[in-house]
Amino acid sequence: MIGRFLERYGEWGWHEVVFVASILPESARVLDIGAFVGTFGLGLALRKPLASLCFVEANPAIVPMLAENVRRNAPILGTVVGAMVGGEAAEPKSGRADAENHGSASFTDDAHGAVEVEAPQRVLTLAGLRAEHGPFDLIKLDVEGMEAEILQADAEFLARGGTTLWLECNQDRRSLDLAALLLSWGLDLHYFAFPSYNRDNMRGDPSPIFPFAYEAGLLVAPRSPPVLDAELREQGCILRRICSLDDLKQALWRTPRWGMPDWAGAAPGEIVALAGHKLCDDQFDAFLQPGWKPGELLWSRLERTEQGLQSAKALAIGRLAEIEDERSRRSQAEALAAGHLKELEVERDLRRKAEAALAEASALALDRLAQIGQERARVDAEARAREAVERQAVRIGWGTRLRQRARRIAAAYRRLIRGKRSNPQKQMRRQIARAKTRGK
Repeated sequence: MIGRFLERYGEWGWHEVVFVASILPESARVLDIGAFVGTFGLGLALRKPLASLCFVEANPAIVPMLAENVRRNAPILGTVVGAMVGGEAAEPKSGRADAENHGSASFTDDAHGAVEVEAPQRVLTLAGLRAEHGPFDLIKLDVEGMEAEILQADAEFLARGGTTLWLECNQDRRSLDLAALLLSWGLDLHYFAFPSYNRDNMRGDPSPIFPFAYEAGLLVAPRSPPVLDAELREQGCILRRICSLDDLKQALWRTPRWGMPDWAGAAPGEIVALAGHKLCDDQFDAFLQPGWKPGELLWSRLERTEQGLQSAKALAIGRLAEIEDERSRRSQAEALAAGHLKELEVERDLRRKAEAALAEASALALDRLAQIGQERARVDAEARAREAVERQAVRIGWGTRLRQRARRIAAAYRRLIRGKRSNPQKQMRRQIARAKTRGK
């Protein structure tokens, strides 16, 4: 962005230079941190005689251009330092920058931008710079959000108020944090805002790139009370003393940041009229034509849109509730189905186990039946064998009895024969009777 201004108007931030130069003592020593190509420091040197001028830039790609610009245009010998300035524990790291604004390089942890910026080779503190290149009457800081960190690291020295500070102040919460730190030191604090476009620019270009775009900064511990001279008042610059954070919020709130191109150069009343037409979405080409009527104010349209959004939101919430109910019912049905499936699986498992047990029992029963059949066959065989043995034994028994009877008869006969010799008849009758008795 600064490059576009330099190319078109031959300058950048001239009102800032005029204001800050007005509070500088003669032969001041200036430290310009976040110098980019050096427009601020070089402008001060042109506006007021300086004793020394030190430029510090963290973007390695910009440092050579800064050095060349200082060599060509500085009315005094200037020192260029390529480094990042930070707190005691800061280390070199890469940054980010917008593709259309190389001066926006930031090395904060939350830096964003489409372009990655190479990490600087070293990190310095204010105390280190002061020891090597100071002391300084003015320190300017434009470091894209790192101001508070840098100042805090040198708070013991800066809180004495012996060095004037000029600090970038954007519409950002970090600006309030920075102001809180400065107010805690009890130093004199002022807010200065200025249009980025200078109507009296070096090339006399009458068209602003960004109408009503203002830049702003905080002036801390000036040697003399700051005032707006006629030039700055005529250009529309703003100066406010800051005694509280609310003062700063009010100042930022009332600082223009953008405007329509056709507002440029208009009187305040005309700007109000043009802004009113813009808010009603009126178009000049249709103004007062047949059928024309004033448009509806933007906030009326917004209110109607908001009502429509609220209705849509209510419908969406209702629909979401229905969807949630449907999901709940579906979840319940799925849980119930899962329960049934689990029960079926348990039943199937039990059935499989029962079938396996039945099969095992059947196999055992078949084995047992087979064993019983074998046992029965064995018993039958044994019974038949016993019967056969018994029959044989009966046959054998009768034969034995007959032989025994025959032997007894033969024995009796022999005794009878012997008895005949003593009492043959009596002996014979006794033996026959005895033989009959035994035969029975």
